[in-house]
Amino acid sequence: MGSKSRRDARIWNEKWKTLCHSLGLDVYLSQLKDPVPVLQVFLRRVRDGRLALQGHKVYARSAEEYLRAVGQTFTRLGRSDPRLNSVGQIDFRIQRQLKFYKKEDPPPSRLQPMPVEFLHRASAYLRRLDTPQSLAIVNLIWIAFFFLMRPGEFCDAGRDSHPFKMDDVTFHAGNTKLDNFRSSEAALRSATFATLTFTTQKSGVRGEKVGHGRSGTSLACAVTALADQVIRLRSQGATAKTPLCSYKPTPMSPFLTLRSKHFTDVLRVQALLHGGSYNITPSQVSVGAFRTTGAMALFNAGVDSTRIRLLGRWNSWAMLRYLHVQSNTQMASFAHRMLSGGSFTSLACNTPPEPENPENPEAPPVIVPDADPYT
Repeated sequence: MGSKSRRDARIWNEKWKTLCHSLGLDVYLSQLKDPVPVLQVFLRRVRDGRLALQGHKVYARSAEEYLRAVGQTFTRLGRSDPRLNSVGQIDFRIQRQLKFYKKEDPPPSRLQPMPVEFLHRASAYLRRLDTPQSLAIVNLIWIAFFFLMRPGEFCDAGRDSHPFKMDDVTFHAGNTKLDNFRSSEAALRSATFATLTFTTQKSGVRGEKVGHGRSGTSLACAVTALADQVIRLRSQGATAKTPLCSYKPTPMSPFLTLRSKHFTDVLRVQALLHGGSYNITPSQVSVGAFRTTGAMALFNAGVDSTRIRLLGRWNSWAMLRYLHVQSNTQMASFAHRMLSGGSFTSLACNTPPEPENPENPEAPPVIVPDADPYT
């Protein structure tokens, strides 16, 4: 059972059943013609923390997830989802209640992109440590940055993690495809292009490949990082199904996986040491910042939004939440460009009619309405 399924089971067994028993109802609400009021009570008590798993007030989105878990459990047990009306849509009363909660919530915090200097500094520090864990973190930092990865794709981020595995990586040297396990170390390190194949990752088309060529530097390059990580893992006995975020602390130990906390800690140290120069505090950065940072780097480099969406696998314009117009690189020249772009000549259009001559006795009278006494 996955972590999400376990959580849904806890919500059903510990929270939904508790509510129903306290109200003297069976858990399927079979004796009620209209179950929506009970769902609204459940939603309210989750919202204020009485029925929340953590025991404190939750945001509207979390409360909605609790209710969704209950509705989906009904469906899995062969019953109708009580949230839905006769046309299969969420009941209007529930929608209105959730909308009210969302208005109460503070605005969502946006992920803060990091300057790439943070990644360079973090990598240099980790290379000096020269441990299996620190070197694996270096490789995954650049892989996550260049491929705009979500946390669960390059490390163990808990619920719904789908890290890439060894057999998801493909190397090419020119037109020649290399074998991850049979090609020599020198051949892999001389690869000119590397791709990742999507399997169960979010928003990725199964079997789709996304690749990068060399960046021009061996210290910050997706191809170099992937090659080094694959070489390290295969030398330690990895198989095709070993996650890329794995490492062995000692030659005789089992494989461990890098967790999101490892990356967050590294980034926050850099923010603590150097964030003042960039107006960034440690609390603003986390493991999710790699995706934001990669998207912002492409945006600042002038890459068009369609290509950013393709590389980041955004199926909508949700990527705009990852781009910050506060970036000096983007905004510094906008005022000058707006002034120069504001000078233009309109295309020819129909000439407006001449205004009527008030001295013309044949002109229709001008009627001025009386003042409205109610305004």
